[in-house]
Amino acid sequence: MMRFRRKLYAMFLGMAMVVILLTTLIQIRTIEDMGNKIEESVAPTLGEHAQRIALLESQKYAVMIDEQLRPLIVVTESYAGSIGSLYVKDEVYPGYSSTPAFSASVFNRLSELKNSNKDLINVYYSDSRGKLIIIPRAELPEGYNATKSPWYQKAVREGPSWIEPYTDIITNKTVITYITPVKYGGVVKGVLGIDVDFSLLSQEIMNTKIGKTGYLFVISPNGTVVIHPNQDLVGKLNIFNDRRYEALARAMKNSEEGVVELNLDGKKMVVSFAKSKTTGWTVAAVAPEDELVGGLISALDNAKHAASREVLYGTVVMVTLAAGLVLLSVRYLKKALQPVEQLRNAAELIAAGRLKEARDAVGAIDYPHRDDEIGKLITAFESISSDVIGTLNEVIEKLEAMAEGRLDYSVDTRARGDLQNIIVALQGTSAKMRALIGNIRRIGMELDEQADELAGIAVHVKNSTDQVSEAIEQVSIEAQRQQEHINSITEGMRLVSDVTTETSRVMEEFEGAIDEVVRIAQEGRKKGDEAVRDVESIKRSMAFIEEAVNAVSEMSKRIGEITHAISNIAEQTNLLALNAAIEAARAGEAGRGFAVVAQEIRGLAEESKNAAETIRDIIEEMDEKVRRAVEETQRGVNNVASSTETLSESLGYLGYIAEMVQEVGEKVAAIKEQTERTHEEVSRALQALEGLAASAEETTASAEEVNSAMQEQRAEIEALSAGAAKLREIARELRENVEQFRL
Repeated sequence: MMRFRRKLYAMFLGMAMVVILLTTLIQIRTIEDMGNKIEESVAPTLGEHAQRIALLESQKYAVMIDEQLRPLIVVTESYAGSIGSLYVKDEVYPGYSSTPAFSASVFNRLSELKNSNKDLINVYYSDSRGKLIIIPRAELPEGYNATKSPWYQKAVREGPSWIEPYTDIITNKTVITYITPVKYGGVVKGVLGIDVDFSLLSQEIMNTKIGKTGYLFVISPNGTVVIHPNQDLVGKLNIFNDRRYEALARAMKNSEEGVVELNLDGKKMVVSFAKSKTTGWTVAAVAPEDELVGGLISALDNAKHAASREVLYGTVVMVTLAAGLVLLSVRYLKKALQPVEQLRNAAELIAAGRLKEARDAVGAIDYPHRDDEIGKLITAFESISSDVIGTLNEVIEKLEAMAEGRLDYSVDTRARGDLQNIIVALQGTSAKMRALIGNIRRIGMELDEQADELAGIAVHVKNSTDQVSEAIEQVSIEAQRQQEHINSITEGMRLVSDVTTETSRVMEEFEGAIDEVVRIAQEGRKKGDEAVRDVESIKRSMAFIEEAVNAVSEMSKRIGEITHAISNIAEQTNLLALNAAIEAARAGEAGRGFAVVAQEIRGLAEESKNAAETIRDIIEEMDEKVRRAVEETQRGVNNVASSTETLSESLGYLGYIAEMVQEVGEKVAAIKEQTERTHEEVSRALQALEGLAASAEETTASAEEVNSAMQEQRAEIEALSAGAAKLREIARELRENVEQFRL
């Protein structure tokens, strides 16, 4: 109920806030549109306004220059006429202008002119002879002739003129000079000049800001900048020669005042200019356009901000009024929803199973308007409390009995409307529960029987696996023993190979010795003593050969014994593999993999037996050759002994000995050939033994792999046995739980 009430409150408050928000947004939008329209309407005039502001600044300072300097021009021209009138006395008194009286009169007039204006720094006059009179008095260089000065010549040539400003070295003030010719009778008699303190106005021009960053500067008639905030440009920048100021220069030539737009340092600038009628100088004002109209734009922004504040104040007032209306609506809704709150409590009692309390709560509701929605809802709750609750109580009792495991109850079918469907559904549920419990009981018994049978099968398979594993372990042990015997035979064959190699080397040495003996015998008796020693050496070599051949014969016998042992091991391995195959066949499907491994082991055993027989044949052939080598060696030894005795008795038998030695050499060559063939046969036997050793290693590895697989299968069978035991336990628990129900 609280959530429903909150939803109603939120709905009223949300509607009020939406109206306020929409009103505020509309007002803000209106203000923005109004501001934009104002900006659009005044935008075309802003540029004109900016140009007008800049032009006014230029005109202002041009007028200020005129106002400061025009009176000085008038006064100076007046005194120039006064000085010119002094030359009238030259007509009465020729040469009067060269007298001290004339100079004194000029000096007095210059003093009056100097005292007439405080801005005058120097006043001076030069006659046509170059004589200069200056106030205040100043020391002039000896022989100074003023007529050669630029200012004198400029005045004579151009008439009254202003000279560009300069900084006085003594006073450090900005000074401008006005010069005018003094005439009498149309003839130039001299030049009058004044130096004017222009510091205040010059400083004001340089310090003036147009907008925030704009500035003023003054241009002479020839285009040279004479006053500028940047002193580095004074006297150096000429706008008539700088392409950046091309538009300004063109406008100045065509008009005395105006406005142009320039791009200076990457910025769009408004440049206005106004010409001073007194000096002929042009005052230029430079400023960015946005700075000139910044005040108007700020005023527009301030107006928009003020309007936004007024909208905010109005929004606050509207929110306050809306809050008051929402509070009044809340009080009305709270009173109107009180019966609904009581019905909610009754519904909660029904939901909690407290049906009698719910009936009393519905009866206690006092609401006279039974024809509206809330009244009809109360009437429906009264019907529920009088008709439905009894039936629900009976249903609850039956469900509690079902929860306790008692399914042998009957259900009263007297009910109305949808409650009749509930009763029928309860009857169907009871019947289905009884059938379901019976089926579960039967399935539990069958599950118990299947678990027992599965456990028996697991035990049988485990026993068969253990037998196969033991057989494989025995095969692995015998294969390892066979590998050890083969390794021993291989070492023996390597020793035989080394002996035959050494024998071959000795035979080569023996052949060399025989050749040496033949050569010695042919030399004659004078080498008899040396021949005897050589024969003795041959005898010793033959003895060593005899020992070596006997050793080879002995090794051949040992190899024969080892080969016989390998044959016996191969036969035993074959028998073990046969036993493993028989055990695998007994294991059935689980032992099929072991049967394949046993068959492979039998094949390896047959290959080992065949290799051993091959080695035995090679050894027998080698024994025959060694026996013949022994006979030939013995014969050679006897011949050498006979030759030695004959040589000792008489050196005359040397030729015969040489022949015998030659014969011995041939026999030794035969022995060497037999020995080399024996070495080849031994090498073949060694290769066969190495192959047999590799086969034995493969047999051992296969047996170990089979044994590992048997261990893994044994673990799986043990897991199967554990699962069967667990299944039996689950079946027992299921049977015990089902026995709790009474059908």
